[in-house]
Amino acid sequence: EGLKAKQAAELVRWGQGRGAEVVNHYGPTECTVGVVTHRVGVEEVEASSQDGGQGGGQGGSQGGGQATVAIGRLLGNVRGYVVSGGEQAAGPGMVGELYIGGAAVGRGYVNEAAETASRFVPDAYSGEAGARLYRTGDVVKYSAAGELEYLGRSDQQVKVRGYRVELGEIEAAVNEEAGVRASAVVVREEEGRGPQVVCYVVGEDGAEVSGKRLREGLSRRLPEYMVPAAFVMLGELPLTANGKLDRKALPAPVHRASEEILLPRDSTELQLFEIWSAVLGIDNFGIQETFFDLGGHSLSAVSLAVKVSDVYGKNIPVRAVFDHQTIEQMACYLREEVAIVPPSTVIPIQPRGSRLPFFCVHAASGLAQIYIPVSRRLGKSQPFYGLQACGLEVGQAPLSDIREMAAKYLADIRTIQPAGPYQIGGYSFGAIVAYEIAQQLKAAQEEVALLAIFDATPRSGSANGPLTEAELQAHEHQYLINRLENVGLAVDDIKSKSLSELLQLNLAYEIEENHMVMELTEAQYLRLLRVRVLNPHAARQYTPRPYPGRITLFRRHDAPGQQHDYGWEKLALGGVDVYCFDSDHDHFMSDPNAVAVAAQLAGCLGNAGLPPRRCAAPSFPTPEDANAFTGTY
Repeated sequence: EGLKAKQAAELVRWGQGRGAEVVNHYGPTECTVGVVTHRVGVEEVEASSQDGGQGGGQGGSQGGGQATVAIGRLLGNVRGYVVSGGEQAAGPGMVGELYIGGAAVGRGYVNEAAETASRFVPDAYSGEAGARLYRTGDVVKYSAAGELEYLGRSDQQVKVRGYRVELGEIEAAVNEEAGVRASAVVVREEEGRGPQVVCYVVGEDGAEVSGKRLREGLSRRLPEYMVPAAFVMLGELPLTANGKLDRKALPAPVHRASEEILLPRDSTELQLFEIWSAVLGIDNFGIQETFFDLGGHSLSAVSLAVKVSDVYGKNIPVRAVFDHQTIEQMACYLREEVAIVPPSTVIPIQPRGSRLPFFCVHAASGLAQIYIPVSRRLGKSQPFYGLQACGLEVGQAPLSDIREMAAKYLADIRTIQPAGPYQIGGYSFGAIVAYEIAQQLKAAQEEVALLAIFDATPRSGSANGPLTEAELQAHEHQYLINRLENVGLAVDDIKSKSLSELLQLNLAYEIEENHMVMELTEAQYLRLLRVRVLNPHAARQYTPRPYPGRITLFRRHDAPGQQHDYGWEKLALGGVDVYCFDSDHDHFMSDPNAVAVAAQLAGCLGNAGLPPRRCAAPSFPTPEDANAFTGTY
């Protein structure tokens, strides 16, 4: 056992050259070891060697691609039965478990009554009173020549994704890989993932053996469904006191901690992360890890392609999963070929957990990834959804009215949560839309358990009406100029640059500074720019009405010229809870302030509807104009 095919052939030739024979002697300890024997001919071993260890021997065969090993004929006073399902003795050529009877069978295990009863069973075939059989756990069949052929272990023949897998065959293939001294292959049942083949490897001294290299090598030799989903490198395999492999002592595969992996950075990567998590049944992985390294396979690749197609409303071929095996790669593919963000306005930043969901509206940029840091700090028990803007895709019209936005977002929210109570929030510009969503919920007699305003003030409408196309382009041109000046980028004659030239300068800056994960085309960036210009104008056209509920305000300490409640108390008929933070406006939702915001928000989400709390008023002066708005949208 454990000899590689070429080594076995050399051994037999060596023996024959010295007038000796090689005998394969089979028998478990429970049956005084020897019960079946077979003289091995060099021709059968050489045939096995030529087949790379997969071929059968003399009188052997390869049923269904399964290699067989002849173990021979029963010795005297030994009975052997090949028992298939239903405890029926199998005929010649039929596969089943080998039961041993006769004088060789032991009495059982000392002080192990339950184990004895399960392995030493009554002999229903001999007719002898009190006779027993030992269940070997070995899968065999009788050949046409009347010899027993060993196929493997019953506890190593498992079904994975509908395929019958022989773990011993995988071990043999692993042991043939360079640098491998020993291996053990098991099937582990992980929650949400189903059975997964895991390979434990002991490398030879000084050899560099990695899961990646082994996976590549095995992929050339084994069917895809037999390639292990995970590899675990060990110094030695754990053994029992009898020197056999202790399968119970094999450690579970350890995934890397979240601090060591790259997490989603934008809406597209977030959406893909959730789809991958649902398909793979795991949630602790990074966007640069491959789908197949994480346990994906051909069937789950089909499922992944279907789910991505459903989200984007466009057929995504299965080939795309193989061509773009990481979330990072697939996100680039989707942005280039399909859409820069998922078409739905609802982005599942963290959809798991049984608590009441929290929905947060995008800022003026239109994108929802600003909420990722806060959501991570809230943990996996708090569902968190972001709302992103319409108009980011080809043929998708942007919205320029706060009430229209609120109605659209509310309709999409109800696809996730059909009825209240609702928890709604928004940062900066998003707070204005969240406020209107809450108004529409109240008008529909729905309960709003929490309306969270993140560092934003109300304002009275100051814009006269919608912008013309010429006015929009002028605003876009000026925004790009302001953006370049604000980041300190020195550009000669910046105001004379065309819109296209300014777009390219902004794109180059975003990519160089890594502020923008997406690699956008000019057309895509133009759509983002149009949304970015329309949103503040929509806020300037909106005049908030009094709100028949309570508001929770998260604000920064350092906001000179603002009242303690930013002016929301004049609108919130149920009052305002105020929480203050040491942060500037632009980084209010980012780390490290996201840690403090999440800690306070967790209490508000957990206690929505309870009596209000209030923090002490800051010492800076407050203006008479409660509707003044400061900070960038």
